[in-house]
Amino acid sequence: EKIIIAPEKMKDVRLFKDQEYYVFTRPQGGAAKRGKIGFAKTSSLKNITTEFIQNAPLIDDLFDDDIWGGVNQIHLLSNGLLGILGHVAMMSEKTTRHYYAMTFCFDPFNLKRSDMKIIAEKDDFGESEYKREDLKDVLFSGGLIRHKNKTASLYTGVNDCEGHVALIKDPFLEYEEE
Repeated sequence: EKIIIAPEKMKDVRLFKDQEYYVFTRPQGGAAKRGKIGFAKTSSLKNITTEFIQNAPLIDDLFDDDIWGGVNQIHLLSNGLLGILGHVAMMSEKTTRHYYAMTFCFDPFNLKRSDMKIIAEKDDFGESEYKREDLKDVLFSGGLIRHKNKTASLYTGVNDCEGHVALIKDPFLEYEEE
């Protein structure tokens, strides 16, 4: 069942339901430049229209103008904050794309965020195939499963043609301990 339609040129729209519906967006162009993350919340799914998504305010100062990224997965942390798994990317010499797995913590009540941290890069996964030369340094976050032993399984796409999983230290524990 179709429940929303994202605006033109927008990828990585993510919904999460807790006390309200939380919507993370990834507009491009204008103030969003190559792609920044926006956030909005509402009490009703019916309010999440194309216009609502388009008008979600950008999260301030998360990326420089020549860097882009998006939210891939949202985790509700034990303290009520949101643990965000995402990707951050840039171009080098206008020919090669560099994508990294990243996390940050977001407070949906006061709209504050932690600093972003890179938790994995393509080199962490060794040699791998790639579809095109410009995609040889791409690590795209697919999802993260937290384990009780303070580790997490990070699922990723590598170089736009392989899927990998890595056991890492749980990147959200530090936000729950604050």
